[in-house]
Amino acid sequence: MVHTNSNALTKNYRGKFGNQFSFRNRNGKSILALLPKRKRKRDKGTVAQQQNRRKFANASQYAKHVLLEPGMLAAYSARAKNGLTPYNVALTDYLRSPWIEVIDAEKYAGNPGDLIRVQAFDDFNVTEVIVRINDASGNQIESGPCQVISHGIWWEYTTTEAIASLPGVKIIAIARDNPGNKTEETIIL
Repeated sequence: MVHTNSNALTKNYRGKFGNQFSFRNRNGKSILALLPKRKRKRDKGTVAQQQNRRKFANASQYAKHVLLEPGMLAAYSARAKNGLTPYNVALTDYLRSPWIEVIDAEKYAGNPGDLIRVQAFDDFNVTEVIVRINDASGNQIESGPCQVISHGIWWEYTTTEAIASLPGVKIIAIARDNPGNKTEETIIL
């Protein structure tokens, strides 16, 4: 693939040249590339390949939706750098789930008003973190949304229920991003 910034010959060219090359413009650069070789017939593929194709098709639909929403388009456009388009950024955001680095329960003693902190990240934006507390038997004791602190890096949950015995208690953190991807992490006290 050849890139050029200021070639008078290819500056505004786009499309196919014979059955060998294609011209396109991206961010003020002219690109000359070989045509992709296509298979005549695509097989159904493995189950994993079919799942990946579905996920990619859903990501493409999400990215197209982002382009139609002015607020979302502005947010994704602000992140589009180094030749990426808002579509590329939205597609990547859909394909990558958020991740949880830390569930900090050091200040949790089983009393109402105790704090549980969660450190959650995403390649674009974490929109919500929920904490759920289950007893040793797996029964839910309480659940609720966290409040964002420290510029969106740490999320904090204030407990409301008293727990007499902490051993075996599970603290589950759930993080979500713009496309609705969900990640769940658990610690056992």
